[in-house]
Amino acid sequence: MNLRLLPLLGLGALTAVALIGGCAKSEPPAPPPPAPSVPKPPLAATDEVWTSEQLAFLQEKFGALETTASGLRYKILQPGTGEARPNRANQVSVYYRGTFLDGRMFDERLKSPFSFRVGVGKVIKGWDEAVMAMQKGEKRLIVVPYWLGYGVAGKIPYIMPRATLVFEIELLGWESTAKIPGGIPPPPGTVERDS
Repeated sequence: MNLRLLPLLGLGALTAVALIGGCAKSEPPAPPPPAPSVPKPPLAATDEVWTSEQLAFLQEKFGALETTASGLRYKILQPGTGEARPNRANQVSVYYRGTFLDGRMFDERLKSPFSFRVGVGKVIKGWDEAVMAMQKGEKRLIVVPYWLGYGVAGKIPYIMPRATLVFEIELLGWESTAKIPGGIPPPPGTVERDS
């Protein structure tokens, strides 16, 4: 064998070993550590709140208003009588007038009462909440934020998206009902009134 070729063969063998070793599977890089999870607050905590500008406007327009946990704002214009308040599923009768914040009226029932079952989703959430807190004969001014009214979509073309609504409501009275549609019984302790 030619001695001159020996170093070349050795170099070729080393190159082959290096190439074969380089093709072997290598350990994958370690994945990055997971980012700390930050829970997003629910919509109610971020979007369903009055802004300071809105509160200042309401204060200027209506004076001092009470506020419920849901964000409904109200003022008692005329106190009612008695301790009783309507229960869920009672058939209530009211007079009302509805306006936008700028005073434009969009609905009213002042000549003939409007009746509905309270607390079962027959009206906007703000109405259910307000009426179930009223006494017979009470008149209230309520300011209903969009999340207790017609929501982010509104009721086009009558109520614009995210509209704040103002109502004057007078609770004329209520009757208990034995059953409401869907078989939901009235709350315990209610008495059926003979018609």
